[in-house]
Amino acid sequence: MSLTQFTDSTSSTYSILDSEQKLAMLEIYNGPAFAVLSNIMDGSNVYKITSIGDNAFNNSKSGQNALTAICAPDVLAVGKQACTGCTSLTSIDMKKLRTVGYQAFSGCTKLTIVKTPNLVHIGVQAFNGAITATPTSLELKNVKYIDDRAFNNCSNLTRICLPNLERLGKGVFSDSGLTIVEFPRLQVAGEECFKSANNLVTAYLPKLEIVGESLFDCNGSLTKVSLPSAVRLRNDAFSYCGSLRCVKIPKVVDIEDGVFKGCTSLAEIKLDSVVSVGTKAFNQTALNKLKALNLQFIGNQAFNNINALTCVEIPSAKVIGSEAFVGSNITSISVPSTIEHIGSYAFSNIGTLSRLNFGGNGCTSCDIGAILTGNSTNSNNVIYVGGTETFDQSGILTGNTINTSSVVKLRVSGGDKRSVTRLLEVPVSLASGCDNNDNDSDRPRRKPCCNECASKKNRCAKKNRCARNRCDSSSSSSDSD
Repeated sequence: MSLTQFTDSTSSTYSILDSEQKLAMLEIYNGPAFAVLSNIMDGSNVYKITSIGDNAFNNSKSGQNALTAICAPDVLAVGKQACTGCTSLTSIDMKKLRTVGYQAFSGCTKLTIVKTPNLVHIGVQAFNGAITATPTSLELKNVKYIDDRAFNNCSNLTRICLPNLERLGKGVFSDSGLTIVEFPRLQVAGEECFKSANNLVTAYLPKLEIVGESLFDCNGSLTKVSLPSAVRLRNDAFSYCGSLRCVKIPKVVDIEDGVFKGCTSLAEIKLDSVVSVGTKAFNQTALNKLKALNLQFIGNQAFNNINALTCVEIPSAKVIGSEAFVGSNITSISVPSTIEHIGSYAFSNIGTLSRLNFGGNGCTSCDIGAILTGNSTNSNNVIYVGGTETFDQSGILTGNTINTSSVVKLRVSGGDKRSVTRLLEVPVSLASGCDNNDNDSDRPRRKPCCNECASKKNRCAKKNRCARNRCDSSSSSSDSD
């Protein structure tokens, strides 16, 4: 159904929305650079302008009457591409505006003033490529919903106040100039919302539970993030945030692939609730210690290429993926009894590894090179399996399908040694043909019960019987004969 239209003295065109309520919509604007859209007359009828139609300012992009400002006190909605490309527009004053359409102000590069206190919904790319000329701060206190890439490429948008924001679409503030993000009611954020916002320093999102893919990806200045309600970090959420130092995620259970990849300044992080860490989740970070008491699943290359990593505590681990710790500088690690699978080369190329306590009696599979200690120059390299008996042999992995190591000490307990060596792809001779009386100082030893036993290096057969009595008894028997 077509609307009745009329024109004014500037040849601007309007459509009548409601003849009884006397409401009209601006269709085509041909007026002066400062557009005042309030009441408009058609004969004896006075109409209130409550809407701006699609492409309404298409004729005001350049020239003598290029649009510089809009004052529209009764406008409730702005249509799609209404002011697209109006590069001279600096000010918007629409006190009653509720919704902004697709690309409504896209490309308005000089825009610095936006007075829309009742705005609730901002459409797709509504301000895309706008606000690039002058540093600008916006207050949009009633906005609840912002659609995809609404403020994308707003390079001089330095601050935005959104106290009632609940939902963000994809890439809303990507490549923007924001320095601080603090949205106290935000519950949903689409992927890449703040990607490459290179001036962003801190972010506080207290109600966000799911952190979207690449949400803060490639933010070179981001140093601090607080996500007290988050339970899941999606792929690449913080990847390549090279200045990131402080991350608070007390409730996070699941960290997906590449979340902190390339965060070269991230040295510490608490993973109190984390159960799963994905592929390359912490690749190329600066972590010096990994303490994750509830961590069960470690993805491929999850903690590799971390030169600073020297200490690992994962007492609940079930699965350790391929190359999980390659390139770290771990000095010791305990693989817990909960372990079920270790991927290929999980601990390879760790030249500093001096102790690997393997208590994985429930481990059902180990891939090639799973426990390789690497090309270490440390002659005290030791691998424990179970942790009691000790067998020494130099170059035990020579000719094996894994690799070689300078010195490895394998300890097996609580299981069949042949099965253990087969599982770990270590020659059976390591556990069956080696000297049991090694000089390993790490192996606990019983104290002799008396001096006589100590001199003879004997041990009591029973804890409560003295070796001296055994010696005396033997001597008496000899005399009687």
